[in-house]
Amino acid sequence: MKTTKRIRAEFILCALMLLGAPGGRAADKYRVYLGTAGTLENEGVFRSVLDGRTGQLSQPELAVAALRPGVITIHPAGTHLYTIGKPAGYKGPRSGSVCAYKIDRDSGSLTLLNYEETKGQGPCYLQIDHQRRNILVCHYMSGNISVLPIAADGSVRPVSCVQQHSGSSQNPIRRVILFHRSR
Repeated sequence: MKTTKRIRAEFILCALMLLGAPGGRAADKYRVYLGTAGTLENEGVFRSVLDGRTGQLSQPELAVAALRPGVITIHPAGTHLYTIGKPAGYKGPRSGSVCAYKIDRDSGSLTLLNYEETKGQGPCYLQIDHQRRNILVCHYMSGNISVLPIAADGSVRPVSCVQQHSGSSQNPIRRVILFHRSR
């Protein structure tokens, strides 16, 4: 892939949306969202198109500006995207939060619905439950898991439950949370 503009942010391929035809293209092209954890001028969620036949990824374009949205997940219905991080322009205290965005089906652009604090420090993982009603957030620093309900409009509600991990890993200086998705 030729790159005409070098994006200095470190991209993390976080989600692949199999929405079929983004923008009316052939069904073997898929919209991809990339979270960033880079410099301030390059932060946000980017979108790109993956060509399933050739394996080529198009030049990423900014879908929405945001602060450190390095971890993202997409609702199984493909209608909403959730990130760890803050909305662009946020000036409040440093704390964990989840942002909810509506996905424009045609363009792939994202519109911020809301954000909620997660009641933990260092959120590092998001998972939507099997019933599609809640987002689980694992926190590296505070060692807990919080649950944020998903409203009918796709926005997130305030934390409904927090489970605190006790004990330590084999390295007592470092706490690690392992989240296993049961089937």
